[in-house]
Amino acid sequence: MARSTVGHVGTMPPDGADPAPHTVTAIDDLASELKKLRIASGAPSLAILERRAAAHQLPLPTSTASNALSGRHLPGLDVMRAFVYACGAEDQWPAWKAAWERVAASHRRSRPRPPAGERLFPGAPAPHASRSGAMLNDMARPEATRFLEAVEPSKALGILAATESGRALEMLTWVKPKSAAKILKKLPPEDAARILHKLEPEKAGRILNETSQKAARRLLGEVEPQLAAQVLTTGLNLVPCLAHVRVEQAVRILDLLDVKRVAFVFEYRVPLDVCANLLTLTTTERAARILLELEQSWAGRYKTLGKHYSAYLLEAMEPARVEQILALIDPAKVERIFHHDEYVFGMDPHDLH
Repeated sequence: MARSTVGHVGTMPPDGADPAPHTVTAIDDLASELKKLRIASGAPSLAILERRAAAHQLPLPTSTASNALSGRHLPGLDVMRAFVYACGAEDQWPAWKAAWERVAASHRRSRPRPPAGERLFPGAPAPHASRSGAMLNDMARPEATRFLEAVEPSKALGILAATESGRALEMLTWVKPKSAAKILKKLPPEDAARILHKLEPEKAGRILNETSQKAARRLLGEVEPQLAAQVLTTGLNLVPCLAHVRVEQAVRILDLLDVKRVAFVFEYRVPLDVCANLLTLTTTERAARILLELEQSWAGRYKTLGKHYSAYLLEAMEPARVEQILALIDPAKVERIFHHDEYVFGMDPHDLH
């Protein structure tokens, strides 16, 4: 059976291996069985899987599918459903859901928790908050969740500050992401970032995506690049915030993203001068790959002007850096990048090789 090389992730399992979701017990098992499922459905590219999922009204961006197949993180249940349906195995969904639930339960048990008695939220709680925290400890999850979502975020923060760390973290995952974002907004960015790192990446991403643009800029500057990159693969509304994050942090974040996603970010979400600066600071090889992806997907905002967006990026960079990058690109592709423009900075593109 032919295999797709588009969106390739890791080593594909042998052809003919049947997916067995009932055998799954860990994240890497889940990724392996999803790869088998993809092969069993004809080894479609990630782009085709995205279109098939869309036919079921289910979002499945190629970068999200790639992460699910990587085995590095547990995909969300909604991602699992979209992937399974895109592979035409909707009748097997109960077995795949059960597999995901086993892995999720195991993952929660193995996730390190703060020492008992340690407080997750900083600050000395007020007496009334301590009483409310003690009351919440005796409530079932539905009642505790409704209570936290009904009170003002500042009061909810005080209650969580009065609660033992492991319990407070658990409570924060119970409330809606929008409510959790309002609570964390009451904290200094460094404290909010510390708490986000203790959550599973998917939950942290949902909370970040519910924050205001101003708060998101501060948080993206504080969280570890790996978490920021995971957030940007699940939602694009935070991408413009990269323009306001310190450049070194933005480069580290983008270096963890798939090249296709970076190209999309460059064309539609981040100002041209910021993109040029990021290309200057990333590695030469990666800069060349990004430019090639832009050239191949030439459908950006400058198409009507008869020039590739890549050409505009290069014109915004120093000539010496342009030479370094173009030296790694095939001359024919360089010609396509410049399209109607024969010269840039007074140089014939052919002289750069």
